[in-house]
Amino acid sequence: MKKRGRPTTYFDLVQPRLEEVKDWAGDGLTRPEIAKRLGINRATLHRYMNDHEDLRDAIKSGDGEIVANVEAALAKRALGGDVTAMIFFLKNKAPEKWRDKQERDVNVRNDLDSYLAAVKGKPDGE
Repeated sequence: MKKRGRPTTYFDLVQPRLEEVKDWAGDGLTRPEIAKRLGINRATLHRYMNDHEDLRDAIKSGDGEIVANVEAALAKRALGGDVTAMIFFLKNKAPEKWRDKQERDVNVRNDLDSYLAAVKGKPDGE
């Protein structure tokens, strides 16, 4: 059975420009901006991303490049003494140590037993 509807423009408009797409994503362009440069709408870009691994990989690779560049710039600012950059960097790179909300494992029953034993002058467990 023949597929109905308009033929895809992926192989004509998008696939030949995958290197450009990667560069655009690496420059920080958003998905709608990339779609506009390709001459397609955002929904079409998302459909093509779902259907074509090479496009997904190009955008993911470009996104990875800009993230790495921003991380490097943030690290440079943090090392240069920018306190806000330091805080942001540490909270994201070492969240288990630097997050605002620290997780504590508390066993209230054992703590209460220890306290009551100390108050009564008895060793724990008696």
